Amino acid sequence: MGKDYVLITAGGTSVPIDGVRKITNSAKGALGVALAKAYSSLGWEVKLFCTEMTSARYDVSPGVEVIHYDTFDEYVSGLQKIVDTHGQPSIALSTAAVSDFGVDRHPGKMHVLQTLTFHPLPKVLSTWREQFGRNCYIVGFKLLDPETETFDDLLSAARSQNERAHLDLTVANFKPWGTNKKNDGKRDLYLVKSDGSHIPLSGSLSEISERLVDFTIVHLNRSEEVNQSLSQKVCGPCNKLTPRLTEERIAELLFEVSSWKCSSQGSLFREWKFPDFALALAFVNKVAVLAEQENHHPDISFGWGFVKLELSTYAIKGLSENDFILAAKINEIA
Repeated sequence: MGKDYVLITAGGTSVPIDGVRKITNSAKGALGVALAKAYSSLGWEVKLFCTEMTSARYDVSPGVEVIHYDTFDEYVSGLQKIVDTHGQPSIALSTAAVSDFGVDRHPGKMHVLQTLTFHPLPKVLSTWREQFGRNCYIVGFKLLDPETETFDDLLSAARSQNERAHLDLTVANFKPWGTNKKNDGKRDLYLVKSDGSHIPLSGSLSEISERLVDFTIVHLNRSEEVNQSLSQKVCGPCNKLTPRLTEERIAELLFEVSSWKCSSQGSLFREWKFPDFALALAFVNKVAVLAEQENHHPDISFGWGFVKLELSTYAIKGLSENDFILAAKINEIA
């Protein structure tokens, strides 16, 4: 059984009330179909596990294998059947809106008004790590209502999901999944990493899908390797001919230096909190020794209980690989 395939779930599961009626949700599956197209265009084998409504509503790329489900139970059993038939996927993305609650199903068709009793259903995403294996790059999605939840709530929910389900990434956004009228039809979402940091993503549906696909492929089974290679490298000499990193490369490397961020001025920075002045000073001294060893020096701000480091390569007035090498090494001594 081959393993080099991408599994994408899309659409929304349903829960039967009786022999005729069912409860479902408004998920249509547009993002899942767009992701399937993006992976397929890069030569990946893609299995799109979706509702019949999703595959009928959107044009699915010819090279994508479509597998259907309808109910919550079919969703659960269908995932296991895919693994049994094709092996564990290399990348798995759960864009489907999976039912949180079930009901006690009435036999036959209800002809009179009855009270429905709801009960919580298992969190399917929490089973994926065991089901798909530790080497699978797993991406979850988190959707909240902006009428009742804040941006901090959204990030907190995404981080909790990453921790609870042992995910590599959660893509977080607010309902409705639609265009931002203030941003020329662009959509806004956030890539929340397993270390708690996040990267904003904005663009059309196809642009967001392509960038998300690039991120997952770059970091598939490579996060530890790349992190080690950065910290094991040595900062080299820099001059005006040293190449500045592209925005795409910076975005990739940010995945490998936990908690560091890029400023609007084009520098790399991170802040630490300490319980007192002495510990903050001790950390600064450790960074100073490391900076001398690497001959690459951060700007340092510190005081009682805090340290802020900022990195950039002055010779090119921008970011070079040296900045990320030193950031990775600093993370190891923090």
